[in-house]
Amino acid sequence: MAECQGGGILNSLIIKAIVGIYLLSVFAVGCAATTKEVSPKECVENTLKAQVVRVDDKNHRFFVVSRQTKASDIKDNLSQLEKCFLNTEFQPDWALSVFTDAKYAGYKDEEKIIPFHKNNMWAKSYVLEYDQASRSLIKNPAFHPQQIMP
Repeated sequence: MAECQGGGILNSLIIKAIVGIYLLSVFAVGCAATTKEVSPKECVENTLKAQVVRVDDKNHRFFVVSRQTKASDIKDNLSQLEKCFLNTEFQPDWALSVFTDAKYAGYKDEEKIIPFHKNNMWAKSYVLEYDQASRSLIKNPAFHPQQIMP
């Protein structure tokens, strides 16, 4: 009777392939398990390279602060911004209010904001507003508003 030799080239390649596939699958599962889910707040901040300083859960509005964010930044990144709110209660009707300074980030009729109406400080700091429900983008919404979209 002839004996089978177990150390041939074909067996070695098959074993290496099986071990390689196993290690690759372990690595892939490990990476998937450590992937951090980004919150809508972090997603908006990353997309606009700005800071979300306040979230109004009731009205689904993010108050964003940036001196560099322009209307084109919102317009050009709408699909990514929409992804930020996928599978959240904000999805159908979120809004962004962009201010140049965090101290002005709020609604005009709030007690802490009213003092900033002097010399139109609040209005001048309120530089952009985007409303997903109406898909409207307005530059300077409180002081010489300009409709950018639709």
